[in-house]
Amino acid sequence: MDLNLQNKVMLISGGASGIGEAIVMECAREGAIPVVVNKATNKSLELERALKEDGRECLFIEAELSRKEDCKNAVSKTVGTYGKIDCIVNNAGINDRVGLEHGGPEAFMASIQMNLYHYYTLTHFALEALKISKGNIVNNCSVMAVGG
Repeated sequence: MDLNLQNKVMLISGGASGIGEAIVMECAREGAIPVVVNKATNKSLELERALKEDGRECLFIEAELSRKEDCKNAVSKTVGTYGKIDCIVNNAGINDRVGLEHGGPEAFMASIQMNLYHYYTLTHFALEALKISKGNIVNNCSVMAVGG
C-alpha cells in the first residue's frame, strides 16, 4: 500500500507498544520517519534498534507526556533533528477505568492529565511546524472514548 508517507516525519506518542507500535512499523514500511515519543522502556529501545537495523530512519525521544516541558522538548528535538513535522499521531494513553463510579474527582483529573493533556500540548508546540508542512493531526482513542 502506498500512503505517500515517503520521508514524512511523524511524531507518534505512545509508539513503543500496542497500537502505537503497529502505527510506527507501518509508517516505517511506507518510508516515513517515525519519531517515537514514549517513556523509556526496553521495548522503546528495542523498537528503535530493530528499525535502524532494518535500515529505517527513526528517533526515540524519552518523555513523560503529562509534563509540559517533555512535550515541548519532544517537538523541539524532532524539528531540530529533521527540520519539520509532517504529522502528529496522538496515541499514548492508559485504560485506568476512572469514571463516575470508580475514581473520584482527583482520580479523574489525574486521568485527564495522563490521557488527554499531551494531545493538546504536543499539538500546541508543533502547530507552527504543522502549518509550514501543511501537516496532519491524528488523534487515536480507544473504545473508552465512547463509554461514558
